[in-house]
Amino acid sequence: MVFLALLSVVFQGSGKVADLIPKPVSASFTPGGFPFRPYDSVVRFVGGAGSEAALFAQELGVDGQSSPGKAVKAVAPSFGTITFVLDKKADTGDEGYKLTVTGDRVMAVAKTGAGLFYAGQTLRQLAEWKIDPNTPDSSATIPCCTIDD
Repeated sequence: MVFLALLSVVFQGSGKVADLIPKPVSASFTPGGFPFRPYDSVVRFVGGAGSEAALFAQELGVDGQSSPGKAVKAVAPSFGTITFVLDKKADTGDEGYKLTVTGDRVMAVAKTGAGLFYAGQTLRQLAEWKIDPNTPDSSATIPCCTIDD
């Protein structure tokens, strides 16, 4: 029963910091959200974050431009995409991350792959699904926010 409750939180997030497991160190929300459709959205990575970005893409069935579940290498974060950035100089701690969501893009920055993994889990919890995430017509909104953990 607990597993089902957690699954519900993961796939039908409310966008409230109180609902995030675990609760982040800091979070601020602003009006608006990033529109997200797994078959139309692109996950990109910068700085060697390919495996973490690909895992997130695979978990949500995101199209890596041509193949679902793949991530595309990028030179820098761009508009209209979800970008995972591995930055060895990031001020996040070994398992921490900084997550920024605007109406134009999502960017997760971390010092390690573990931090990017946790950022991806937070994104999954934040997604407010309009239709079951496992169907081709699914869509979600990720609320605009800044999260440090």
